[in-house]
Amino acid sequence: MPDDKKAQYAFVHAAVWADDIKDPAHGYTKDDDTPTGQNIGYADKNMHRYWHFKDISFSTDGTQFSDADPINAVSQMKLFVAALPASAATDDVRPFLLLSAL
Repeated sequence: MPDDKKAQYAFVHAAVWADDIKDPAHGYTKDDDTPTGQNIGYADKNMHRYWHFKDISFSTDGTQFSDADPINAVSQMKLFVAALPASAATDDVRPFLLLSAL
């Protein structure tokens, strides 16, 4: 790879990291629950699909919806950002949280 393309390649590769964790081909497994407090860093191989969205129900005709799951991209972002400076977060977990928050 030419030197002038290395930074671009690194950026594009990092940009799709969150999508990579959805793919079983990368060694990740489907999680049926939303296991809160499982921020164990790169050793965590659950897909955490709920980290990638926030459901917001709406209706044009007044249809009632059940409450959306309170664990979503926004709740996880707040958790990750709060944990970054925490003394309890290990050096193994901090970069994982930072990448997850991006």
